[in-house]
Amino acid sequence: MIVTYRILFLGCNWFGSCARACSAAFRRLGSHVLDVSEDELIPQWTNPFLRIFRRGVSPLVHREYNQRIVHLAKTFDPDFLFAFKGGNVWPETLDQIRGLGVKCYNFYPDTSAFTHGRHLPVTLPKYDCIFYTKRFWLEDVQQKISVKRAIFLPHGYDPEVHRRLELRTEEQQIFGHDVSVLAFHTPAKEALLSELLGILPGIDLSIWGRGWKERCRQRTLQAHIQGIELTGDLYAVAIQAAKINLALLSGQVRGASQGDETTTRTFEIPACGGFMIHQR
Repeated sequence: MIVTYRILFLGCNWFGSCARACSAAFRRLGSHVLDVSEDELIPQWTNPFLRIFRRGVSPLVHREYNQRIVHLAKTFDPDFLFAFKGGNVWPETLDQIRGLGVKCYNFYPDTSAFTHGRHLPVTLPKYDCIFYTKRFWLEDVQQKISVKRAIFLPHGYDPEVHRRLELRTEEQQIFGHDVSVLAFHTPAKEALLSELLGILPGIDLSIWGRGWKERCRQRTLQAHIQGIELTGDLYAVAIQAAKINLALLSGQVRGASQGDETTTRTFEIPACGGFMIHQR
């Protein structure tokens, strides 16, 4: 017998996001899911003037986001709340949800619980269970805060996004580089790619992802930066078209005892049929 649940799901829902993949998986299992998406209220603008405006109104936006969570919990009467990361969820919001008799769960895929939002050190102990993806994460967390229950859950991929596609000639021309990197910018990735160009200055390298144009300081890399984040089908197409995909890791951040050993790309690149050289 298939058991269905009513789930209040907190996370982004753009096609290609890990949160949307998780929500879709619940639906495939037969559950009824109500999404409360952060990206509907908090647009990911790149224009500097719009980003300043977003920063100014963010307290009001976050308040509305949390009020919506509580309102929908009272209206929807879910079996449980499931937060993907939950960096913008307030402690008092979880208190009100738990006061309704609703269990609260969290999927936390990042390396550190102390870098991605000031609320997390307070909210994570309030969840009934946390699913984490880094084997060292729980030991790091327990040195500073106490969580009720935590279960290790390895990374994976989304079969609706990460799959082989028929490539058009134009797509092969755009994405068919010798070496491609599809990842958001971090200093560790920038340093590693700079070293690569020092060894192979003539390499046909293409860098896609958030933050590279704004944050990259290495001039040798700037000519290789595309400045666009590839999501959904374009992400799968770019992986498939490249001769080599570099699966780079983020590096160590504050609050983590070490850097990543695996990321979603570890599994997404092979799932798309791409050739992968992993950092490890």
